[in-house]
Amino acid sequence: MINPGGFQLGPGEELKVEEFKEGLFAVTNAYAGEYDYFAPPPLSDREFHSTSEEEKVFHSWIERVHQQLLRWDVQQVFANAIALLMISGRVAAGLRFIRFHHSYPRHKALGKPHTPIELTNEHLLAAMNDYQAKSGRDPADVRQEIDKQIDNFLNTSITQQPSAKSLAFKERMHARPRPRKVINEIRQMYPVLNGGEMLHEDTFMMIFEQEDIKVFEVDKLPLLSVFLEYTDSLGMPQKAVVLKSDLHQALRDFLIAHEMGHYFLHVRNGFAENLMGRDFYLHSSPEWMTLEVEADNFAMAALFPSAYLADCEIREGELTTDSLFKKFTDKMETPPDELKATMTNYIDKRLRTYKEFKDITNPLRILMSSIKETHITSLLEILRGSVVRWVRMDKDSLIIDASRNFVELFETSWESIVGKLKPKDLVVPGDRERMQERAEHRNRRMEPICYYTFVKHPNQTKSRHVVVYSFPIAKDDAYVGAIGILIPLDEVNLEPQEPLDDASLT
Repeated sequence: MINPGGFQLGPGEELKVEEFKEGLFAVTNAYAGEYDYFAPPPLSDREFHSTSEEEKVFHSWIERVHQQLLRWDVQQVFANAIALLMISGRVAAGLRFIRFHHSYPRHKALGKPHTPIELTNEHLLAAMNDYQAKSGRDPADVRQEIDKQIDNFLNTSITQQPSAKSLAFKERMHARPRPRKVINEIRQMYPVLNGGEMLHEDTFMMIFEQEDIKVFEVDKLPLLSVFLEYTDSLGMPQKAVVLKSDLHQALRDFLIAHEMGHYFLHVRNGFAENLMGRDFYLHSSPEWMTLEVEADNFAMAALFPSAYLADCEIREGELTTDSLFKKFTDKMETPPDELKATMTNYIDKRLRTYKEFKDITNPLRILMSSIKETHITSLLEILRGSVVRWVRMDKDSLIIDASRNFVELFETSWESIVGKLKPKDLVVPGDRERMQERAEHRNRRMEPICYYTFVKHPNQTKSRHVVVYSFPIAKDDAYVGAIGILIPLDEVNLEPQEPLDDASLT
């Protein structure tokens, strides 16, 4: 077995250590104790004399790896290769190697985009030795798998592809499934993703269980999270998310939601495999990559659903980044400053896109307060000549008028709704109590409100996700009714072109 501290060459041969270390980051004391397999002193401090043909073969391989690494993100590839060995030894020792589809580096989530993980070839050698000891795999087999992992990473780099290939790649990316369409479909399957509360790990774990995706933790993993495929002891294909152990709960929540975003947006529908082949690799280092941005935005839309933000705004008034972060981490340990800075940055973006979406879709945004009863006739004349879906309620919330296209949402007759039902009768049962609370806030403050709900369908297995703008009607400053305008989210055409705009995930 190869010594993790180095290898030997034949008489008169010299290992060009400095050339090997070009572009690599030296290990610093800051990471001492971070890994169990820290190497002995650097190779440059040693002299080597070969007695083994196997070591010559290994030397040739490590130089070839080095040449590949210099072409791309050195630290990311080192972390991927080490994680490949660690996770394979933990999840599938002695079987086929796992196949990475995505990995999330440490420095990005902690707000250090320019700080390396500071791994070197010695960490890789030690991880290889550790895996070989556990699995009994042939060293050449291990090297071949690492080569494959590196190739997968490099081959998905647009910047390394010839221009014609790059153009074709971008065209296929442009034709990817639209995030809003995919997310609306997911929310039909899992309505909790746009529920009235912030979401955390327990909800995502429930969804992963339904999707038959396992979740593992690995100590001292040089990555924060990984989405992978592997073959179990029965030869059955499996999917899993692997997290580094001992992460702060806020970071765990984000990472699990991020990997779920990749799964639903890029993996489950076959898009990434069709785009890049079965051994596709989704980059996580370059933050400009569209797929990575989509997964980030999915995560924040899942952690902070629009319905929750809207209801917070109704109950508490102006939404702020700090207040949302405090609510999110209320029952958690105090987060590190770097994690807090990163999370508040994400939350700030989420809030901006939520507010932009409201401003764009609000059909009566010029009305900042209640509507006077004397103006209702004129307003309804305007609405009847438009495609807006509207409904009018009296002071007791009974529906007394509605547009035909509002009624069409429910595939029933105008007479079966008008004069007989209240808005809470038209939404899914789980939202009826919230409907009452929203109405009470609107009536007491005499201010318009915005909220999200699912309107039910005669076929009880179906529902439709809508955003509602509700305006109180006033007579002598007293509440006498309301007008509601409904917009089905699957009809909102805000899908942007690349780069992705967060508003598409509102």
